[in-house]
Amino acid sequence: MKYLKSVLIVFFAFLFTNVNAQQTVDVTFRYYTNDNAIRAFVPGSFNNWGNNTSGRINTDDGSLMMEDTVNGFWYKTVTLNVGGGTFSYNGTDGYAYKFHEQYNEDGSDWDWFTDPLNPIAIGENSDSFLEVTHPLIFQLQPSENDITDESSEIWATVAAMDSDSIDLAASVFYLNGDSAGSFEGLYDIERQLFSITEIDSLDLLVGENLLRIEAVTQSGASKSDSVSFVYLPDIDPVQEVRPQGLRDGITYMDFGIGEVALSLFAPGKDYVFVIGDFNDWQPSEEYLMKKDSLNADSAWHWIEFNVPTGQEYTFQYLVDGELRIADPYSELVLDPNNDQYISNETFPNLKAYPNGKTTGYVSLIQPGKEAFPWEEFAFTRPAQEELMIYELLIRDFLHIKNYQTLT
Repeated sequence: MKYLKSVLIVFFAFLFTNVNAQQTVDVTFRYYTNDNAIRAFVPGSFNNWGNNTSGRINTDDGSLMMEDTVNGFWYKTVTLNVGGGTFSYNGTDGYAYKFHEQYNEDGSDWDWFTDPLNPIAIGENSDSFLEVTHPLIFQLQPSENDITDESSEIWATVAAMDSDSIDLAASVFYLNGDSAGSFEGLYDIERQLFSITEIDSLDLLVGENLLRIEAVTQSGASKSDSVSFVYLPDIDPVQEVRPQGLRDGITYMDFGIGEVALSLFAPGKDYVFVIGDFNDWQPSEEYLMKKDSLNADSAWHWIEFNVPTGQEYTFQYLVDGELRIADPYSELVLDPNNDQYISNETFPNLKAYPNGKTTGYVSLIQPGKEAFPWEEFAFTRPAQEELMIYELLIRDFLHIKNYQTLT
């Protein structure tokens, strides 16, 4: 009996080990290189980080990706264990990885990059992190808050174990809460890639859209993921001459009702949206600036709108759906990298940067703010040749580095 028990224990241990050994998913990694790259790699904790030497990977290393010249990306399929990996994020185990580009034949000119299609990065080197599940939805594109147009595409790795593959009829995708179709005809079975390469064939809204993918396997196991993105097809702004007297930058039209006018000189640009706190940083037709064109290479973009008085708002210009800039004439901007070093003594009650909403400098508007009470109206500026100008670097001149101390 003792011998039989030992045999059973060994048998079940063997069976359990073999079942676990089969819990793998073939994960296809995709990467869009910079224009000057001639090859790409996907080094990670699953392949000894490309066996690199001081950051350099051999040109024939096993982490080398293949180029998909039709779809414009590099890819590699890697077999990974479900729930495997020696790294962790929020209590889950997974794999760390990055992408590696090379710019010459011998690979001596190279660089490493965090995955732009994966929002999860860990550690001091910002390594991308992947938790392998069954089924798996990975590298959903567009990414969160991406701005797309009619030339954009939808892609995602949607993978499962070989023993329980994706059910194409049961797997579906939704747009703005409505069912938009199944995976049938949209799924590359070999690479386990879901794609819609003609995004303008979908019933998208101009502005914010919500895409949700629901992957279902043959056994009924399911996984879903979603992303919000902005769709801006060919935009045609209203052509209208700026009101007389409207100057570039920020103009408060009436301190009582909170009316604000913005004007941006942007030659060669097709359209500009105003995005900010007042529209949750999402472009919409209401905040599409009008266009006053002098000629083909010279144009102002301008808008008038109302916001409640008594509070501050941050905003940016979104130019041609790509470039986010602060107003060039702003008296005050927020800086996501350096505002942390400004003390409350130097600038009391500085408004918080809208993290997660945008990137880069943002401008501040204060509708309803009273004009500065000038006390001297008879001041006469000295002749230019009689002026004496001093340059002072506050950082080096003062121990407490602010204008209050200097004054």
